[in-house]
Amino acid sequence: MRSRRIAVALVKLDMSGPVSFGDPQRELVQNRMRRAISEAKNDEILVDIPVAKDPGGRAIVRGTSVFGALRNHLATFMVIGGTKLRLRGIDSVEAGKRDGRRATLADLLCGSEPEELNTQGKPALRPSALRLVSSDLTQGTASDGNARTAVSRTLGAAEARKLFRRAEVKDARIQLILQLDLAILEANCAAIAPTAAPLAVAEDFAEVLRRWQPLLGGRVGTGWGRATVGELNWGVADPLGLDTLLSASSTI
Repeated sequence: MRSRRIAVALVKLDMSGPVSFGDPQRELVQNRMRRAISEAKNDEILVDIPVAKDPGGRAIVRGTSVFGALRNHLATFMVIGGTKLRLRGIDSVEAGKRDGRRATLADLLCGSEPEELNTQGKPALRPSALRLVSSDLTQGTASDGNARTAVSRTLGAAEARKLFRRAEVKDARIQLILQLDLAILEANCAAIAPTAAPLAVAEDFAEVLRRWQPLLGGRVGTGWGRATVGELNWGVADPLGLDTLLSASSTI
């Protein structure tokens, strides 16, 4: 019997308020400059950040907007019996100048950080066992949002005659598919948490997912983007069943 090497989680996030997954680079710079010049004549400049959309014009949520928040959540859970990681400060070229910290669930599942060092003082290259397979916006209505007074980043105060508009999505629901490679997880456990069993870590991961209440997208400081886990399904399976593989016309 083949060993089961993959754990898969289906997570549905419900947004309690508006969310903004902006795409400030979607418009060409020249078009933005022309619009700003024309609108300046009316003593108002509307700086729009549109919602990220696919080629078909549907609002989307990028995986990068979600995975960072998930890793931050996982980093709050310490691993029992985990080793002490050696880190190098960003402001220093001296290896191991900082004492480091204890391993967390994020270190087991998401690989090593850029500042993490191995026993030889070189950057650690521990791979990520957790992968975001898909991130879909299955529900929500996109709108242009309301115009607000822009704030100067240099002065820290309101800009005169300048408005800021950020598009938003209301009543949003996000569906995530997460894949956990148990072979990579087993290697990560051997490196930084020898007493941890991969299947037990996978079960802990599912329990931690249920507690996840992320803030996603832009304007989170004003209460936007708060999400809760509305549904979670997960399990462990062999992605390449031997009978299916032998009877298939392709290995994909």
